[in-house]
Amino acid sequence: MRILHLTPQMGAGGAERQLANLVTYLKHYPDVEQHIAIIYPETIYPFFFRDDVRGIPVSFLNKPVGKLGRVTMAYRYWRLIRRFQPDIVHAHQWYAMDLARVFHRKLRLMPAPRILAQTQNMVLQEGRLDNEKRLFRYADRIATVSPESFEQYRTLISEAESRLVMIPNGVDTEKYTPGSRTESERLVLFPARLVPAKNHIGMLQAVKTLVDAGKWPESARILCVGDGDDAGHAQHVMEIWRRCQLTEQVQFRPAVHDILSYYRACDFVLLPSLFEGLPLTLLEAAACARPALVSDATNASGVIVDGDSGWIVPANDPTALAEGLLRALNTPPHEREQMGRAAYQRVIARYSMTHIAAQYYALYHDLQRSTR
Repeated sequence: MRILHLTPQMGAGGAERQLANLVTYLKHYPDVEQHIAIIYPETIYPFFFRDDVRGIPVSFLNKPVGKLGRVTMAYRYWRLIRRFQPDIVHAHQWYAMDLARVFHRKLRLMPAPRILAQTQNMVLQEGRLDNEKRLFRYADRIATVSPESFEQYRTLISEAESRLVMIPNGVDTEKYTPGSRTESERLVLFPARLVPAKNHIGMLQAVKTLVDAGKWPESARILCVGDGDDAGHAQHVMEIWRRCQLTEQVQFRPAVHDILSYYRACDFVLLPSLFEGLPLTLLEAAACARPALVSDATNASGVIVDGDSGWIVPANDPTALAEGLLRALNTPPHEREQMGRAAYQRVIARYSMTHIAAQYYALYHDLQRSTR
């Protein structure tokens, strides 16, 4: 069974790390042959997970800039398809699905493989519903990552209901394991890309509220780790950070490959997103026995139980986020450790990558047997 994983890029993000996890665990199945096709060149998106997918063939389509670049990309894709002859194209993220739709369903240049469309987000972005319908109409299966996202797609794209499946993201429990803290200060880890949905601006507003009220603990700091896909938004976040004079309370660092050391260094993880599917960083933190302060949008899948394995606040409410931060920072260390252990038990039982890869393996076989 030959699986072609088609993705726009393999930069430092949760969706890309989930793909790296999946191909790694699928190597345990001897009848699965895999290939990764990356649409954009490394000069635009560095290949962050090259070491993680070692042993899996990778092809860059190196899409040039401009509309004519699509022709060059399509030719390179055609050559790859002729050479690899996949049984299934697993299209990760919408731009990959668009290429699969055009090439395999519209042009029909050769016998078409089955197409599995992968979606990560909980919320269909405003104005994108028609585009989503157009893309997913041509997919043989549509994989969502949470019951909530499954229900949303079922409601908004009713004609796709029979092709929807729900397989949650999974965490590499061989790599992400509990460990002793390595920092003496109170450290909050915010592991997320600098994009609007992750709500860095709301975080800065919440911290500013606590600092102005004299409630921010002197020894506490928030460490934001992640790159910015949107240069304009990243610059805006930096301007607010400097204007609010929060350089001591909040620090920013680029994405790192060894995020494990950051999980183990922190007291808890902060993820106040405005919308999410099932963030992999939340699962990784829990696998490291760290509780998390999350928005209700981040916690759509119920990974965190308020007061048991973390803290939950309303999305897009800086005042509530400030109160949640103060509550989490003032939680005694032994209680945070108990919460981390509770988070660990929930994730190990439900989101181990071994179990998740087995579900995809079964889905691939089901796709092979099905007729469109």
